[in-house]
Amino acid sequence: WMGSDNGGLFRYHPATGQAERWAPSPAWKERFAALNIHALYREGDWLWLGNYPSNTLRVDLGSGRVKDFPPNSVYSFHKASDGSFWAGNTSDIWLYHPEEDLFTQEKHTDEVVGTIAEDPDGNINKSDVVQLLQDTMSTIYGGNYGSFFSAYGQFYSMANVWQEMLPGEQDGL
Repeated sequence: WMGSDNGGLFRYHPATGQAERWAPSPAWKERFAALNIHALYREGDWLWLGNYPSNTLRVDLGSGRVKDFPPNSVYSFHKASDGSFWAGNTSDIWLYHPEEDLFTQEKHTDEVVGTIAEDPDGNINKSDVVQLLQDTMSTIYGGNYGSFFSAYGQFYSMANVWQEMLPGEQDGL
């Protein structure tokens, strides 16, 4: 799965090398084609979409049902070691409550929560690293909203270095 900026949701097929724009049903095709996706998280048949500036969407990939949730403008999702599920938006960190099927605001940050991190004690906080990637030579790279760096200490200044992708699925990256 790949999310794009104002271009919708795409499903990548590695066998063919093709990515196709995806919607759960024809009724959702137009809305999904215009989504501005900043976060993706998949667990089982559920695909969570952090969508700027609109609400969070949860797609049931088995049935095609879509549910709309506050918070809006989500930039990150995180599944904690205790099983709790978190979302970070333009100024807050939110906790999902599966028994009520809703999110509650837990922490106010006054900053975009591009990544949620968990410390060794299980505390959930905003992280300044937006994305970590590894190249074929096993070099680790990280990016945030204004810079890009490698594990070897090289530092690059550039704007908005990040892209949202979900690796590791049989039918996806």
